[in-house]
Amino acid sequence: MADALLETAASQFVESYGSSALLVLQQRAEVAEEHGREVAATTWRAIAAAAALLLADIESRNSFVAITDTKAPLPGYAGPIAAHKRETPAGRW
Repeated sequence: MADALLETAASQFVESYGSSALLVLQQRAEVAEEHGREVAATTWRAIAAAAALLLADIESRNSFVAITDTKAPLPGYAGPIAAHKRETPAGRW
């Protein structure tokens, strides 16, 4: 159950802050520690660890999709020939 809560919190931070989520979570852990709140600091670090795993998973999926996306144009490919034809003012090719 605790893991599910950490993953949910991490997911919400990643959704809100994107790749900056780790920095925000680390800062919260440091502030908690500075104020003598060890349990809170430990919790923020645990959420940060879960967020790091989530961000790594997202990164690996994005890399995989980019490599295998067959709909993406190839470098130097300008499209079908028909896309380059232009009509003359008289309506001829």
